Amino acid sequence: MENTKSFLENKSKELQLYPASYSQASMFFIYKMAPEAVGYNVMFATRVKSQVNFVGLETAVRNLVHKHTTLRTTFFEAGAKVYQRLISENFYHFQQFDISSLTDDELQAKMEDFGHIPYDLHKGPLFRLGIFSRSSNEHFIVIGMHHITCDAGSFETIFKDLQHFYDCALKGIEPYYAPISAFNKFVQWERKWLNSEPATKAKAYWTRQLQTPPSRINLKKLAKAGDTLDDFAPTRTNNFNFDGGEYFYNFDQNFTNNLKVLAKREKVTLYNILVSVYFILLHKLTNETDVTVGSYANLRHHHEFENQVGYYLNTIVLRANIFPEMSFKDYLQKTRDNSLEALSHQYYPFVLLAEELKPERETGRQLWFDHILNWTTGDNYEMSNSYFMDIETTGEQKTQPLPMQPWKIKRRTAPFDMALNMGEINNQIACSIFYNSSLFDEESVATLMHRYKTLLKQIIDYPESTISQLSLLDKHEHNIILKKWNENASEYNRKSTLHESFIKQAEANPDAIAIISGDESLTYAQLNEYSKQVAETLKRLGVKAGMSIGICIERSPKLIVGLFAILRIGAHYVPLDPTYPTERNDYMLQDSEAVLLLTTSEVRESYTPSVVNSIIINPDYTAMCLNETAVEIPQNIKELDTAYLIYTSGSTGQPKGTKVSHRNCAALFHWADQTFLSNEIKTVLASTSICFDISVFEIFYPLTRGAKIILIQDLLHLPEDKNKDNISLINTVPSVISALLEYDSLPKNVEVITLVGEPLRRSLVNKLYSHASVKKVYNLYGPTEDTVFSTSLLVSQNETKEPSIGRAISNTTTYILDKDLNLVPPYIPGELYLGGDGVTLGYHNREELNKERFMDDLFRPGKGRKLYKTGDTTYYLPNGEIEFIGRSDNQVKIRGYRIELGEIEHALNQLDNISEAVVSAITLEGRPEKELVTYVVSDLAKFNAEGCMIDKFLQKKFTEKLENSLPLHLIPSHFVFVKEMPKTLNGKIDRKELARVFDLTRSHSKESSNSQMTNTQKIIAEIWGEVLGIDPNSIGVYDKFYNLGGSSLRLGQIVKHIQEKLNRKISIADLFRFQDIYAIAQWLEEGDGNSEVIKAGFTQGSIRRSRLQDLARRKQAVGTLND
Repeated sequence: MENTKSFLENKSKELQLYPASYSQASMFFIYKMAPEAVGYNVMFATRVKSQVNFVGLETAVRNLVHKHTTLRTTFFEAGAKVYQRLISENFYHFQQFDISSLTDDELQAKMEDFGHIPYDLHKGPLFRLGIFSRSSNEHFIVIGMHHITCDAGSFETIFKDLQHFYDCALKGIEPYYAPISAFNKFVQWERKWLNSEPATKAKAYWTRQLQTPPSRINLKKLAKAGDTLDDFAPTRTNNFNFDGGEYFYNFDQNFTNNLKVLAKREKVTLYNILVSVYFILLHKLTNETDVTVGSYANLRHHHEFENQVGYYLNTIVLRANIFPEMSFKDYLQKTRDNSLEALSHQYYPFVLLAEELKPERETGRQLWFDHILNWTTGDNYEMSNSYFMDIETTGEQKTQPLPMQPWKIKRRTAPFDMALNMGEINNQIACSIFYNSSLFDEESVATLMHRYKTLLKQIIDYPESTISQLSLLDKHEHNIILKKWNENASEYNRKSTLHESFIKQAEANPDAIAIISGDESLTYAQLNEYSKQVAETLKRLGVKAGMSIGICIERSPKLIVGLFAILRIGAHYVPLDPTYPTERNDYMLQDSEAVLLLTTSEVRESYTPSVVNSIIINPDYTAMCLNETAVEIPQNIKELDTAYLIYTSGSTGQPKGTKVSHRNCAALFHWADQTFLSNEIKTVLASTSICFDISVFEIFYPLTRGAKIILIQDLLHLPEDKNKDNISLINTVPSVISALLEYDSLPKNVEVITLVGEPLRRSLVNKLYSHASVKKVYNLYGPTEDTVFSTSLLVSQNETKEPSIGRAISNTTTYILDKDLNLVPPYIPGELYLGGDGVTLGYHNREELNKERFMDDLFRPGKGRKLYKTGDTTYYLPNGEIEFIGRSDNQVKIRGYRIELGEIEHALNQLDNISEAVVSAITLEGRPEKELVTYVVSDLAKFNAEGCMIDKFLQKKFTEKLENSLPLHLIPSHFVFVKEMPKTLNGKIDRKELARVFDLTRSHSKESSNSQMTNTQKIIAEIWGEVLGIDPNSIGVYDKFYNLGGSSLRLGQIVKHIQEKLNRKISIADLFRFQDIYAIAQWLEEGDGNSEVIKAGFTQGSIRRSRLQDLARRKQAVGTLND
């Protein structure tokens, strides 16, 4: 049974009307953005194990609210100012609940629901008390207020006065007090102070601090096994979202005492240490060196404001520049000094800084910082503060009239990404962490706090450490990564070479089929003999061990003959593709210092090298040279000799060659022996160009194990191949295998499918396992520099989670490191470094690049031991598996091809009529994979009003030129012509802005200039001009409100005028989403705000995203991943 009473006496009679403080005005504006949000609901709960006089309690509440006038306040806006109205008498909400039949969980939920009821700041009341009665001797009290009326410094006064008034009610005594209106005096003082010299100095200080925008902290949600990449990096909503949770954490007495000893020794406060290490934590998690957090400054500077109820807080910004090589002790002193300086200017209103500096606003985020760390004196709030409910207190206050015991009540809201509220109770540091639940979950926060404590422990033990030496990893986790996850050494024949292993199979099984290619086939004996014949020709020409031989042959058995011929004489092959541009093939021959090119007459018709002589493999598998030279016998072949020199995309504008040894391949094949059964590799499909390194696995592994290969042009030709039903193993990229499934062309007897190069989704795995013959699906990962494959996962049939890329294969080590080369713990992103026997010999003639990408093994030092820096961002799962996130540099993978965007940019910038070009990879809506987009400044382009355009004719002109130097997979799909490249404040290319430019050109490529405004646009421009005091004719459709001098408080005036002149009901939140005239007008004209164009225009102003419905274009080549 519920008995509800709401009191509003003398409703029309007002005691007083005066302006809100600047902090209150800021909070009122946020309220108007989301009136139903409960991000600023203040609540705490207590348990009372005694009888309660309900009438006396209600009387106590009435007196409490009457005494403290801020608790009976409402707010309203007039012009561009916010005012507060004091209601003359009793204005509160009192509610009683009978919860005798509820379970503990139901009770907890009911109390939390009560605390999360939204407040109406216009109407009130803004104070509420609910009493939940389980029996006559057990009750729970929930007290709630809106934060605009109080702060943590108010709680002690509220509780003390509530007890006093309750005691008076029980004794029948009329309490004596006068209503307190100290907050009005504070508001007057604040406005007076702004005209003082300290205010001028404070403004100058904050302007220096914040004029250059700080980096935003974008912590990732804690990924868990099977999370998709989208789950890992959730997109922020376009509205303020206060949905959140609360997590409690504490540091025990011993740990707290150790921090106190450190603070005393370094002559700093506990808060100085805690905020310093929190800065380091954010730095370690994001790699940002410019880090900001918010904090609250207590403005009760005068004794008259002490022990008063009200919102006496101002937000300040603490900013730290992290220097990794600085010692923690020095950094701590620097942070202390910076904090003291910030606090010395704490009175300057945060909201005024925003109005004056006009920082770039991002919907759904606070200005300048996303995290807040606040320290409060816990002793004062033992009974009232939910922050400290996990700390044992002194228990029930039995000497008080109303014996209250703290009761934990969790908040479901968070105004910031994360807010740490900390304080000390009973010699323990207690923390309550509010977190945005759209960005984090409780497990994420628990892990973050564990990392925080790990850093704190390290600075207690080793305060002289540099910041770079501090690790997020504790010792136990460190040992697991090094000793458990990377102890996978396995013995194999390290001296074996590719051709020797093949020759042994040819001698043991000469009549077995080695190659099937259409109607043609070769036995092991034939392949052995033919390759020997060609090798003899190479010998006669003086080819020696260690020389580079180019090979450019169509996909026929001659290709395999040529590969083994080169290897047999101790040379290494340089793979070329007949479909590649002549310029690119010539470059690779020249850079590799190739002495000959092995080819066929068919290929010579389309490609004749200009840099070396050619050797022709005839139809009878003999070889012929145009200019035969002297004979010289090759040297003995060793396992560390190079087997092949393979080229991949290079960031400098030209491809780079990686040298791979015979031992590298032997280690790979040893893992394959451990992984695949002999019947699973009996017939392997060889469909990948030899210019991509998984061809090594497809060709050489089966032929060194006595199996056969089916050689085809590429996987898209498989449906028409008459030998397809003999295939037992297929290796390809997910997108191509998906195409085979779509056309129902998966070979009916294939047992094993290994997938590489692209993220593998569970939905595709399920489709593959639904094929009757498929027994195993592997997800593989590995760069060319680590010999084809580095990690492997046999994907289970019976799980729903998304596949990881697995764990290191045998004789391979995987280390995920931060920028300072520290191991990172599970779930924390870092860069993947690879070690072990798969690490190749490095890049050919690229010593500087070798120093950058191949480093001495930090964890297993020894002669020749190297780690390869992959540039891939990954993270560990708790079981040692690795999740792949993406590239950390300017490299992308598309359809399995590893692409350096710099190489394409270099080629574009070499073309006539192009003065500047930038390339990016984007994922278009409705398309399964990324596509290349280039932004070009060209004197041939004619621009529209926005200064950007799509010109298909001009694109065709430049594309045809690019085809002379780049293979098809490096040709951009989209060209956007711009007048000039947008730049960030530090002068770098603004790639985010370029992405918006692409959206704009896609949306309006067929439209004429928008210089002629629609009627709605003109009306909005007139309204802006009136409110901002500027000429409406000077306002363009893509001008942003804030860039024209607009402020948050003026949005209310804009709303009012639009409602009057356009007869549309809108809110401030709508205007905050649509910041330019084009977006607002389009939304109003659409009528429902649901158009795709407008949705994507939130906060982007002049940029819109059109919905792209066209299908993904057919793959041009089958490449592979893992190069």
